[in-house]
Amino acid sequence: MDHVPVLRVEMNGQTYFFQFNTTAGANDEQELAAAFQGDGSQDLTFFLSAAVRNAGAADETLYGDLFLDDGQQGPTRMTLTYYALIEENYRNGDAPVVVSDTLGNTVTSTTFNSQTSGNAAHPDGSSSSADIAPPDSTKAVVAINGQPPSGGNPVIAPGDEITYSIRIEVTSADVNDLNITDYLPAPVYDVDGNGSGFVYVGGMGAPTHTRLRSAATTR
Repeated sequence: MDHVPVLRVEMNGQTYFFQFNTTAGANDEQELAAAFQGDGSQDLTFFLSAAVRNAGAADETLYGDLFLDDGQQGPTRMTLTYYALIEENYRNGDAPVVVSDTLGNTVTSTTFNSQTSGNAAHPDGSSSSADIAPPDSTKAVVAINGQPPSGGNPVIAPGDEITYSIRIEVTSADVNDLNITDYLPAPVYDVDGNGSGFVYVGGMGAPTHTRLRSAATTR
């Protein structure tokens, strides 16, 4: 890891910060372990109590509020902060990370009520996920009968020729099997009324060339 994870502890009205060292000192306990798994995932293990002890705290116990006890009011909160870099390819097979992929992250926390009394551990797990942003599309009327439209809501009539543009923006990652399906209401629109195929009209690439026909003459 090329950064230092930080543990924030709020306890009894005080706030403490502890940094996790990736390598333990000569007389320190291990605070962080990282290991790659066979499926390409990576496991991170944070030894919270060891980090507190290595920082010189006299007692690594994290005390919570007790019933009918005036020693501490309110819960103890811990926030562990670190960041992870999303790589361009998956480790297991070199497949690229593409748009709309979901990247999961699962955490397992194990605590002891009292190690000295031999109480069993209490595992607690949660998870989070992040989605790679999908492509963003924008459709607009760019010409009516070959002329740019005026105003935000152009007026059209039967017999007009409408030129559309569809703009696709891939904000991050790669795209596989990209298809664009443009739905036009029937029977009003006729994209290829003369059977000659699409017509390239220049300008913004090759937009859909659509002729608006009168509903009275459309069957």
